[in-house]
Amino acid sequence: VDSPRAVGLAGAMNQLARQARSEYLARMDDDDVSDPDRLMKQVQVLEEDRLDLVGSACVEIDDVGNASVVKNMPLDEAAIRSTLRWRSPFIHPSIIIRKSVFESLGGYDEGLLRNQDYDLWFRFVDSGFHARNMSETLLRWRRSSGAMRRRSFSLLKWDLIVKSRHLSRSPFLIPSVL
Repeated sequence: VDSPRAVGLAGAMNQLARQARSEYLARMDDDDVSDPDRLMKQVQVLEEDRLDLVGSACVEIDDVGNASVVKNMPLDEAAIRSTLRWRSPFIHPSIIIRKSVFESLGGYDEGLLRNQDYDLWFRFVDSGFHARNMSETLLRWRRSSGAMRRRSFSLLKWDLIVKSRHLSRSPFLIPSVL
């Protein structure tokens, strides 16, 4: 992203979204591997089911591309809403979202240093938009063990910040048992 100042990850993603000419925004990292038909399959589900966002399952891969585990996500809206209380219900690099929905939510919160996607999912659900995850694995998601260890405390901290922001305002998301 060409910018006269450092804008951070959320700022860069927001800037790219504003520049996008498509009615859909797809998210993926440069070291992940997408199924060649991923976007076509996800757009078909978006349109046929009249959804606003579609994610998918993924296969986690290591630094050299070896598959380690299939990561399944909650499939329907009730399961997505229930999962949101505890963790992200979407694999961020697997999603495709309608650009108009992303814009109506104000994009990613540039004030958050991490977990901007988790915050977006809370706002998405609170706003009554519709989503699902496909059970098909459409992404090979690179998960570096060293990077995950270094980021784990920071991610936990930002996870709690995002949850505290939203759970107090969203009665339907407050867990019945803590």
